[in-house]
Amino acid sequence: MKDVIYLTVTRNKVEKMTKNVPYLRKGEYVMRVDVTVDEDAFTEPMLTKEVHVDNWRQGIDVSDVEFSEPYITEEEATLIRERREAALIESLKQKGYTITKDEA
Repeated sequence: MKDVIYLTVTRNKVEKMTKNVPYLRKGEYVMRVDVTVDEDAFTEPMLTKEVHVDNWRQGIDVSDVEFSEPYITEEEATLIRERREAALIESLKQKGYTITKDEA
């Protein structure tokens, strides 16, 4: 069985769990959880699994641009975005994350 759930969390607790991306209020964050349960796991006793979310940004430096003018061109913005995305993807892969394209 495979499914996706979205947890709406604050610094204090899990506020709610939904099947669709939720609308967020101030101070709320969404966590996507991909759930996979092996067929032979549907037995007694009750299953328990811990989910730990760490700071995936830790150790990622995106301050790669020195701005000398109060504006940038669209071409510069595109180049900066592409460089940052590539650096972020590489850093996350090194930390063991799997990167996929958004289907939307």
